[in-house]
Amino acid sequence: MSASAQKGVKNVSPLILATRTERWPELMRSIPAFGPDAATLAFVTIAINLLALALPLALMQVYDRIIPNSSFATLGWLVIGVATAIVFETALKIVRGFISNWLAARLEHILKNEAMDRFLSSQLNSYEKDKPGVHFERFNAIGVIKSYLSGQILTVMLDLPFAVLYLGLLYYIGGPLCYFSLLCLAVFFAITLIYKARFRKQNAQQVALNNEKLGFLLESLGGIHTLKSLNMEDRLIRKFENIQGRSAENSLMANRWKSVPTNSAQFITQLNTLGIIFLGADLVINGHLTIGAMTACTMLATRGIQPIVRFAGFYLRFSEVDTARERVGKIAGLSASPHDVDIPVIKDVEGNVFFEETSLSDADGNTVIPQFSAVFPAGDVIGVAGADPKQTTSLMLLLCGMYKPTTGSVHIDEYIISSMDHSHFNGRVVYLPKRGRLFQGTILDNIAMFDPARKACALDTASLLGMDDFVANLPNGYETQVDQRSNHSLPLGLIQRTCIARALVTGPRVLILDRLFSSLDHDTLEITLEVLKKLRGKCTLFLVADYGEFFMDVDSVVHCAPDKLTVRPSKRAAGRTI
Repeated sequence: MSASAQKGVKNVSPLILATRTERWPELMRSIPAFGPDAATLAFVTIAINLLALALPLALMQVYDRIIPNSSFATLGWLVIGVATAIVFETALKIVRGFISNWLAARLEHILKNEAMDRFLSSQLNSYEKDKPGVHFERFNAIGVIKSYLSGQILTVMLDLPFAVLYLGLLYYIGGPLCYFSLLCLAVFFAITLIYKARFRKQNAQQVALNNEKLGFLLESLGGIHTLKSLNMEDRLIRKFENIQGRSAENSLMANRWKSVPTNSAQFITQLNTLGIIFLGADLVINGHLTIGAMTACTMLATRGIQPIVRFAGFYLRFSEVDTARERVGKIAGLSASPHDVDIPVIKDVEGNVFFEETSLSDADGNTVIPQFSAVFPAGDVIGVAGADPKQTTSLMLLLCGMYKPTTGSVHIDEYIISSMDHSHFNGRVVYLPKRGRLFQGTILDNIAMFDPARKACALDTASLLGMDDFVANLPNGYETQVDQRSNHSLPLGLIQRTCIARALVTGPRVLILDRLFSSLDHDTLEITLEVLKKLRGKCTLFLVADYGEFFMDVDSVVHCAPDKLTVRPSKRAAGRTI
């Protein structure tokens, strides 16, 4: 393979490889140190299977030679040798299990890290096509692929050649006894094939029900304060019972189709052993086989069909894995920002904003933003007014690069926002929603966005917003730990100022406030307006309000209507061309 081809294979996304069964070998090779571990796993598996021959061969010698000849000395050495082989076999199985689990953990680490990166770097209009519960279920599907592709399937594949060896020895020693084992395997595979199609159908239905159930749980628990205040517990419990009932019923059917082949494996194994014993006994009685050979054949038959039965079990589970593979493919298919090599180096921005024949439609093809063109000079304060929150918010998310326009483009200075992710602006373009949220960590971590280099600037910004008096009453000041529950338990003013400080700490050149003023208390509003007045001329401000209440002078106003967006200069900037 050429160097360029090798580089191309190396750069292929592991998450994409996981969705294509023909490329799973490449996926496994992407695991760090997979080669040495796979070689060790292969060596250990070969050693285990070779050591497994010790007991049946030893029993054949005991019954056919040692007992008839009363060779107790040989028996002692044979027992020591077989016991040693059993100890080594057990130890190697423990080592194999450790290697398999370590491979599985590394594979899961790689896939889940990339999946999380896909979620966080995806375009919002691509991500929002499905509910959070659906995304969560897709994320969990990685665990199904991990468990299937871990060292367990590798050991099964490595054991299969030895199944042929065991059955070959069975044929060599017991002759026609091998045919009975092959017949048992044929019956088992027929049962597996019959139930596989039904299991796949029930499993697909179970995935859809799990998505519905998980989405309901996330919505209910996320809004638990609201539902308790409205006394909605009983109605939501009834609704959940309905969802859970359908899920349990479908799960019962899926497990039924899955359990029949699994239980049949035990039956086939016992039937195989019983058949070998009875058929072997007939051969012994007729003088065609010795007792020792019959005993060895019994153990070889059991050893021979076990890897094949395990392989059939993995084949049955492939229906579950195939469904998981499709779900993981949805994560890999999320629209993301362009690759770094396609993105120009962003040195700095002044804050000039251009909309060039920009429009946006939703997933159903409905127009959210009609075609719109406008120019907003750097340092201006622009008001955005409209009766439809979805329309005005979508316009601002286009400006952030979180939405990709259906037609046209959005520029900040010479940079085309629609061709890159908002994260490439490193905080130069900041969007602040009506209701901000705190993340697990300290208050200072939330302001500094968990960047130690920004902590000094975060403290200065917090002081500018008058947060010192708030945090002085907390037990650990700015180091007070917060989490998701703090969004409901901490004073609203502290949460609001923390989110505003977090937006300002990066020194944005374009700052978007989406209906923020309507959610602020009086004191927070006053101090926020003072800070924004200081930013006038240094930062392009977009103030979104439902009824044009911007609380400060604006240079122009964008009026949003379902069929048209218009830009008009305000009284402050009358006569100015926009």
